Amino acid sequence: MVKVARPLPPELLPQLSIRHLDAIEPRLNLEHSEISGLDLSRQTLQRSDVSGVRLNSPVLSSARIQQSSWLNVEVLTAEGAGLYGDSCVLTRILFERSRLTGLILSGSQLTDVSFTGCKLDLANIRAAHLKRVRFERCELMGADFSSANLSDVSFEHCNLTGIDVTNMTSKSVDMRGCEVLSPKGIGGLRGVTLTSLQLLSLTPWLAQELGIKIEDE
Repeated sequence: MVKVARPLPPELLPQLSIRHLDAIEPRLNLEHSEISGLDLSRQTLQRSDVSGVRLNSPVLSSARIQQSSWLNVEVLTAEGAGLYGDSCVLTRILFERSRLTGLILSGSQLTDVSFTGCKLDLANIRAAHLKRVRFERCELMGADFSSANLSDVSFEHCNLTGIDVTNMTSKSVDMRGCEVLSPKGIGGLRGVTLTSLQLLSLTPWLAQELGIKIEDE
């Protein structure tokens, strides 16, 4: 049986200072705070540092946070469609009940990250490195994991229809219990744990990948 290590949860102080930000600087630096309703939509915040922070209902739509470092952060009920986080370092992060359609984390490093009840359709996780990452009850239709490196990653009750796994590499990756149909680059599922029923449902795409013609007399 496959054993997938669980991500470590964020470590936050028992008492966080409550902050209200009226102005956002181009380089955002936050620590040991709890912030509600933070609006970063369409702002450019490259190389920001966020540590020990809880964000309640932030608006992150189309924000650009590439090359940023986030450590021990909880992001709850975010509106983050189109969030651009290319080449970020995310460590011990929780995203919960958040809309992250079209999220871009290409080339990023994700360690001990959990996505729970999130909408991640069309997410771009291309060439990212994922270690101890958990997707639970997430919508990942059309997400791009091409050339990504996954280690100790679990997908639980997720919709993975149409995901791109071209040249994806996997070690201890579990997709059992998920809907996995119409994948692109199905050879990238090498090393992923699936059920026999899931494997049967993937027969047409496996046959296409191997050049097998299926004809019934």
